[in-house]
Amino acid sequence: MSNQNADLLFGFLRDIIYNPSSASLDVNLLEADFRALGEGLVYFAQCIQEQRRFALALSRGELHMPVPPPENMLASPLKALHGSLLHLTWQSQQVAKGDYQQHVDFMGEFSEAFNTMVRQLDARARSIEREMDLNKSKTQALEQSNALLTSLTSNAPQMIIVVSNEDGGILFENDSAKDLLHSTPTLISRLLAPEENVKDGTPGYDLELTLGDTPRYFSVASYALHWSGQNATAFLLNDVSSDIQLFKKLESHAYYDNLTLLHNRYYGMHLFHQWLDEGQEFILCFADLDNLKYVNDNFGHAEGDVYIKKAANLLQYFFKEAVCCRLGGDEFMLLIPRCTAAEASRLMEALRAHLEASNQAKPYYSNISYGIVEVRADNTLLSGELLSMADESMYLYKRAHKKNSQKRPPSA
Repeated sequence: MSNQNADLLFGFLRDIIYNPSSASLDVNLLEADFRALGEGLVYFAQCIQEQRRFALALSRGELHMPVPPPENMLASPLKALHGSLLHLTWQSQQVAKGDYQQHVDFMGEFSEAFNTMVRQLDARARSIEREMDLNKSKTQALEQSNALLTSLTSNAPQMIIVVSNEDGGILFENDSAKDLLHSTPTLISRLLAPEENVKDGTPGYDLELTLGDTPRYFSVASYALHWSGQNATAFLLNDVSSDIQLFKKLESHAYYDNLTLLHNRYYGMHLFHQWLDEGQEFILCFADLDNLKYVNDNFGHAEGDVYIKKAANLLQYFFKEAVCCRLGGDEFMLLIPRCTAAEASRLMEALRAHLEASNQAKPYYSNISYGIVEVRADNTLLSGELLSMADESMYLYKRAHKKNSQKRPPSA
């Protein structure tokens, strides 16, 4: 091969890899014996460009982009991933509609996290339904009673308040209601204007009050009646605080990672998009453990779990104000408010040094790689672009700091 042919072909191949936007080859400049090779490289470059555009669109979450043609075999794995993401999106939409029978078994560790979340949501919904049915049954029993006035006694477990429709005056309250009326002067006005009782999206209650520093939740039933010659309304309040606290506890399980007790991917991505929508300034940091696969393969997954939990604890220790999330496997995401990129990098380097020093007795090297993106209030980048930037920064850091060996040599 002449030097001219080699320079043209290798130069074109280099541009395909490192400068694809300007890669071009005039096959007519090649000798006749090399033109077929040149045409093949031009087609290869076309396939690479299609694959690159498709991968970039997927990284931004654009699932309805044109798919590379069937003859582009380089893009086959991405097309398979695209199909999986489309199906996963549909399953997530079904879960959002209340279909908790969805099951994912084609995405590795994400499948376990997704299926666990769906099971937790299903359990939470069933528990809340049972609690709501129980409360409904109690209210219906009171409605059907032929001796309502007899049951309005001081010993009734419900808080019972009868209010005049004419002037809003209290005509009757039982002993249970007296303490509540005394501690909440605005209670009557809240009962008479239920549209002002704003909920936080939690089902099962109609009224939220703060008594001291403690929130209390009540379901409220009202009945029109005639009392001492006046048109009145009887309010029956049931304290459902324990039910709502149970609901909130069940809900929290859907937002935390079981192994590390950090927030999970679902919560982290939800908060990340919320902060972007609110125009907040923060640091987005991706972190990835080094050598976890080596540890799992050579020392068992139990040791790998110890490694993951150690890193999670250090992330919380060094970034006390950050929202720390485990995305899955050995990947973490930090959302750090009121912090600069330089300060975040300083803390990560301190964490790396501490992690490596504290694991000197281990028979393997342990460390963590990271990528940092500073998100400003005037940010115009899409969420997918910011995530891709953090991910790329992390892998550049990992390649730059990768050790030549995973196994730690024995002590002398």
